[in-house]
Amino acid sequence: MSYVDEIGYLNNNYANSFKEWGEPITLGESRGWLLKRKIAGYNLYDAMGLYPLFCCKDWKKLSLDFQKLKNNLVSITLVTDPFGEYKITELYKIFDFVKPFKKHYIVDLSCELNKFIYKGHKRKAKKALKDIEVEICTKNCVRYLDEFIELYNVLIKRHKITGIRRFSRKAFEYQLKTPGTILIRGVYDGRVVGMKLCIIHEDVAYDHLMAISHEGYNMHASYGITLRELEYLKNKVKWIDLGANAGINSNLNDGLNQFKRGWSTGKKMVYLCGKVLDEEKYDGITWRLKKSSVEYFPEYREGEF
Repeated sequence: MSYVDEIGYLNNNYANSFKEWGEPITLGESRGWLLKRKIAGYNLYDAMGLYPLFCCKDWKKLSLDFQKLKNNLVSITLVTDPFGEYKITELYKIFDFVKPFKKHYIVDLSCELNKFIYKGHKRKAKKALKDIEVEICTKNCVRYLDEFIELYNVLIKRHKITGIRRFSRKAFEYQLKTPGTILIRGVYDGRVVGMKLCIIHEDVAYDHLMAISHEGYNMHASYGITLRELEYLKNKVKWIDLGANAGINSNLNDGLNQFKRGWSTGKKMVYLCGKVLDEEKYDGITWRLKKSSVEYFPEYREGEF
């Protein structure tokens, strides 16, 4: 099956950006992607939806795809697209484990920007835009690969990012070549001080990653970049998904939450969903953990994010 004509999270390039973590596999009925992974200590495999969200064309056909994978995987876990065309009641029928996971800050672009953006955010953006120029790149974004990696390394050190969220050079190369990718660059005196990577899927623009230099932090570059992003996307998509807090536990008063809240018109919940495909093997793995209460699925991967 070819996904070369798809854009955003459903495109081959985006799926291939995770190849170092597992084998991307296509779902023929629902038209989505999973990442097949080895279960440590066993000659067994499970699968996860692509990070950070699972998107597909037809949620109602997921069960058909899962049936076809019963002989190959122990379990499947994914985080739902907040704009996916499903009902919560349908998720409970498809999956064995459904848990409210995070609330994503969203922007309804039918609203007038001046009426919902926080005054403090507008003030910082206006100040930043006196000094930096913002460029919106929609084609050949990969030409800025080196710049983006340099900035993202600042983010890695600042927040001690590890695991799948760290992203390799090759992963970023695939993502920047993904159709539907928009790269927003903030430049000061010839130097790039901030970048935001945004990915379009259907009528939603997903804020995928933002990286700011030390100089950019001092200049409030993220505010100028985000304002220009909203202005640019205003008549091109219906929604922007600004994402949620970092990590599993949320502090509503931390800087990231305050930043996203100030641009948003509301929130949408995403759900952590899990499906056991081979009960005997799953029970055999989890029995050895001897845990009485686990809030993650699958139990044997608790703590991976």
